[in-house]
Amino acid sequence: MASRVFFGFGLFLIISLATGASSVTATTEERSKMKLELHFTEGFSGQQISIHVNGRTVAEFSALTRFQTGLAHIEVLDLPDGEEVVIDFSDPKTSVHLDVDASHPFVTFALEHGVLTTHKTNTRPGYL
Repeated sequence: MASRVFFGFGLFLIISLATGASSVTATTEERSKMKLELHFTEGFSGQQISIHVNGRTVAEFSALTRFQTGLAHIEVLDLPDGEEVVIDFSDPKTSVHLDVDASHPFVTFALEHGVLTTHKTNTRPGYL
């Protein structure tokens, strides 16, 4: 049985080499995907937020922080490592550009006195 598997793989390898096919370069769809969690926490009072990946809008919502938990919204995206995510905020009028990074799958956003802060981390934020 092992020789058939080896032969099958060898035949595939020979055909790939003969036809010039290469599987070394992965396309966006073939790259391993990961979950990116965007946590909108303190200070949001109804701001409109849009999230874009490769120029395509993937989420739009209004963020309103719950005083009991300190959380406004969590958006989970399933994306390949290395993708660029753009988050547009209505107030303050700004955009944040993020590269998807498997070592930091959690990103928090908070507003304090009109100043937006962003923090990347490898641990999931906790709420009450």
